[in-house]
Amino acid sequence: MKKNTPEGLGFDVVFEASGDPGALNIAINITRPRGVVHLKSTPGELFKVDMTKAVVKELRIMGTRCGNFRDFKRAIDLIKSNIVKPLITTVFNGIDKGIEALERSIRGEDIKVVVKL
Repeated sequence: MKKNTPEGLGFDVVFEASGDPGALNIAINITRPRGVVHLKSTPGELFKVDMTKAVVKELRIMGTRCGNFRDFKRAIDLIKSNIVKPLITTVFNGIDKGIEALERSIRGEDIKVVVKL
């Protein structure tokens, strides 16, 4: 949920699931003070992150394991059987479509959007 707080504007909870090294910094920037950032993926390497901003905003940054292969296989089987909708609902081409993608997501029109650069 997006809130306008006395400390500023931002999201209560942000999930970073891309594994892109710069995505954690984006998540920190768009999370409201005292919000939560959940990490669901990793880039597999060390990278720079703005910890000063995370500390000043008093953010909670939490890592979450993704599960085991059996869980992934079950999820893929459910998607293939059309019991659940595919997670990626819209693909946008070009960074100039980023705002539109975010707005559709905020309005609940999409489950997960992909912006191809």
